[in-house]
Amino acid sequence: MQTSGVLGPSDNLRQAMAWSLELAPQVMTNMVSRALQSLDRKLVSLAGAAPAQMLEQAAVAMEEQRMGWAKQYTPLLRMAMAYPAPAKMAAILAQVDLRICAQEAAQLDALVQAQGSRRSNPLSAQAYVQALLELINRSPASPELRKIWADHLLPALSSQLAWVYLQLQAVLRDPASRETSAISQTDGFNEQAAIAFGFAETKDDSPAGHEDAGLDTQTQQLAEQARRTVLRLQKHLGMSAEDGDALAQALSGNPMDALLHDLDLSEQLMAKIRERGLPMPSMDESLDHLHAATQLNTLTVPVEEKAPVPEVSEEKIAELLKSYRNTTSPSLQRVPVPLQEALEDLKLPLLSLAHQEPALLTDDQHPAQKFLGLVTQRSLRYSSEMAEGFVAFMTPVDKLITAISVMPQPSSRVFEQAGTSLSTVWQRQDDAVALEESRKALEQAQMQEAKQLAGRLGFQLVGRKDAGDAPPMIKQFLMGPWAQVLARAQLFPLQAGDTERYTQVLAALLWSVSVRRAAPRKNEHATLIAKLIPQLKAGLQSINMPDLQADPLLSDIKKLQEAVQASVVAPDADTSISDPAPLLA
Repeated sequence: MQTSGVLGPSDNLRQAMAWSLELAPQVMTNMVSRALQSLDRKLVSLAGAAPAQMLEQAAVAMEEQRMGWAKQYTPLLRMAMAYPAPAKMAAILAQVDLRICAQEAAQLDALVQAQGSRRSNPLSAQAYVQALLELINRSPASPELRKIWADHLLPALSSQLAWVYLQLQAVLRDPASRETSAISQTDGFNEQAAIAFGFAETKDDSPAGHEDAGLDTQTQQLAEQARRTVLRLQKHLGMSAEDGDALAQALSGNPMDALLHDLDLSEQLMAKIRERGLPMPSMDESLDHLHAATQLNTLTVPVEEKAPVPEVSEEKIAELLKSYRNTTSPSLQRVPVPLQEALEDLKLPLLSLAHQEPALLTDDQHPAQKFLGLVTQRSLRYSSEMAEGFVAFMTPVDKLITAISVMPQPSSRVFEQAGTSLSTVWQRQDDAVALEESRKALEQAQMQEAKQLAGRLGFQLVGRKDAGDAPPMIKQFLMGPWAQVLARAQLFPLQAGDTERYTQVLAALLWSVSVRRAAPRKNEHATLIAKLIPQLKAGLQSINMPDLQADPLLSDIKKLQEAVQASVVAPDADTSISDPAPLLA
């Protein structure tokens, strides 16, 4: 089979996806603001009523999580774009009023498709809704609070998407109209964009030892049937037919990816048909033809060559699945409930396969059993569906299981390919985690070394001549955080000149809180402290001090500086002893 030669999405598509992620925190922040306004109006109308207390709790909790949600929304949106769940989102999207952004969404979709995307638009509202619901579901809040949040956040989404889509249209039409997104330069982003827009992965991602990229006859037939189904549904809806080489293009990469893409697209098209009240087109003939094709292998196997086989029944398949769901004793960690429920969807495919390959029931090295073991063992890393990282684990698993469950008769090779695809995804995730852990370990070692030096520096700082009249709070600040800042700057500077810069900031700080030296020069003092606070904050950020700790310290320093501004200066004060000129010039 010939490949299309296209290795990934265009730069326009990559930049559009990157900027959608850049804008995500602002989208989340704006949604929360609108949702809080909606809750306030509701509270006014329910003043004194019993439900008002629950709404007030929801509003308070939402306000508390605003900043955290803004940070968490971007990675969840990135995952939703790469691994959409259209079957789950279809019913939810029907309840979300997206009329405000309908025109902008249609224009954006046309631009994305014109750029050669091989999948339905990953920048569509579905991704934003999916990420929002994942964000809400990860909260430990009660189901009642999460329901209230969803009821007030989802209606706020449409206007935000209209704003985002206008900006993304500009990126797609003229990338030079906006600077290059920083996200597009991060490691792994090109691969994520390629997955999101449906482009083939590189040869390194193909299953080892399969020169044909894992494209066996049955998988190819299933992929071709899925493509024909998509074309038939599109024609039924009056949509324009795709180019004649669409099938070759769809199959140019991993066949399982092409198959999953078209199954997802079929679900979306069927949802549109139901929404319009149209009858479903007949597809029985082609499905029967495909089903017959998958039976050829069994017809060519002589009966006398078959060895005695175990009895195949629904009960046996149920027992097999139960053995994988209960992989540990009841007192220990169990397979998370969402995966247990997803495995139930494999009952019929496994039963069908067991009739053709009875060894499935007894051979734990059978591809289907290896697939079950792979996903269940991996799932034991997560204590529950609320655990960090579970969404990233479950999304591709759920997608593959859904695809296998709708196949007329999946073969062993399908399970083998599914396991290979998951192993590739997980290896990337594990590599990223290992890299992050290595970075953190190095940073921890550096911080420990800097802390030892800071212990020695602290006594030198409070012994400075200009620290003699410093308030006690400032001396404690020098002995603690600022000694760490200077130690880190000396040992592991983030940029050239850190040590000199933060030493100068130290001198400026001591001058700014000295009534004796700074009060006679209040104009210079006011100018200096405006520059000083941001420099102090930058220093504290260099040692990774959280804002929750840094902000109170800076607030206390600012109060001392305000006291200097408010102090009364004697008319005959000697200003010669107060010269801030070299400080933060």
